[in-house]
Amino acid sequence: MSDDIRIGRVAVTLAVSIGLLRLALHVPPFVTPGADLAAGGQRDYAGNIWQDTQTSLALVALVLPWLVYGLLWQGAAWGRRILLAVATAGVVLTTWLALLSAQSYAALLRQVTGIVDVLQGRTISLRGGGRYYLVLPDAELRSAQSWMQPGTTINIWCHHAGRPARSALPKTQARRTWPEFGGSGCTPAPSANGHRW
Repeated sequence: MSDDIRIGRVAVTLAVSIGLLRLALHVPPFVTPGADLAAGGQRDYAGNIWQDTQTSLALVALVLPWLVYGLLWQGAAWGRRILLAVATAGVVLTTWLALLSAQSYAALLRQVTGIVDVLQGRTISLRGGGRYYLVLPDAELRSAQSWMQPGTTINIWCHHAGRPARSALPKTQARRTWPEFGGSGCTPAPSANGHRW
C-alpha cells in the first residue's frame, strides 16, 4: 500500500511541476522594463529578454515542487537526502538564472553603433569597441548572418549585465560576468543602412 501512496505522490508532484512549468512560460512581465516599450527596437529587445526570463522561471517551476516533495514526505533516508540535495541545487541555480534575466529586462538600454569586426555564434565584436552577446531568436540571428559581414555598420541595443537597472556606466566599467557575454546583452535595433540589428 505504501508503494501506491508514493507513486501517487510522485505523480501529483510531477503534475504540479508540469503545470507550473506551462504557467511560467506564459507569465506576463511583472518587472518594470528598462526599455522604452513605445520604440519598436527596444520593445523587440524587451520581448526577447522576457522570453529568457519566462524560460528561467519555467526551470524554477520544474524543480521547486521536487524540493517541496523532499521536505514534506518521508521515504528512504538516503533517497530523501539525494532528492533534497539535487532539488535544492536546482532551485538555487534556476532562481539565480531567473533573477539575472529579470535584471537584464529591467536594465536601462543604450544604443551602440559600430562596424562589425567578428561575428562568432552569438558573440559580436565591433572595431574599436567591446564584445557583445546577442539576445534574439535563432531565426533572426540566422537571417542576419547573411548580410552581417566584417565591415558592416550596425546599430544595436545593449544593457550592462550584472549592473543595477538604472546604471549608466561606460562599457569599460561593465562587469564581465561571463567571458562569452562580454558584459552586455544586445538585440536588434534599426540601423542607418536599413538593416534591423
